[in-house]
Amino acid sequence: MSMEYPTYARVKAGIRLAEQRCRAQGTKLTHVRRQVLLYLLTHKRCVGAYEILHALRKDHPNIAPPTVYRPLQFLVSMGLVRHVLSANGYVFSAPDHVQTPDLLMVCSQCAVVVEVVDNNLHNQISGHLAQRGFVPDGCTVEVSTVCQHCRLTEVTAD
Repeated sequence: MSMEYPTYARVKAGIRLAEQRCRAQGTKLTHVRRQVLLYLLTHKRCVGAYEILHALRKDHPNIAPPTVYRPLQFLVSMGLVRHVLSANGYVFSAPDHVQTPDLLMVCSQCAVVVEVVDNNLHNQISGHLAQRGFVPDGCTVEVSTVCQHCRLTEVTAD
């Protein structure tokens, strides 16, 4: 996987998707929600809430943490953003995934996140849960990894 920088098309498509989902739900993509989403769209890695807060403080010095957490919760509820628990951060969720990804690969060095939808993996996990009497309440496996870009950077640094 090569490190790709966010493109104008990706940002535009992400905003368009957010506007469509908000219209469909009868909600609004407010100014702060849009700013938080734009920050996530322009970073192809997992980003912490306080990093977003710090970035927004450049234009809004008195902004408080709830002003970032509320939009993040909203964007997660709309399926636009994923909360990556293992990295305690957030990432824009790929719009081409109609269903929740079964696997999140999270680079422990650069925090890039790759989403994978795999019906076989989903079925295997669901089978293991069912055998033990559990019913999934969402099922995404997060795996801490080192991406190819970071591995190659390590090799060339040595």
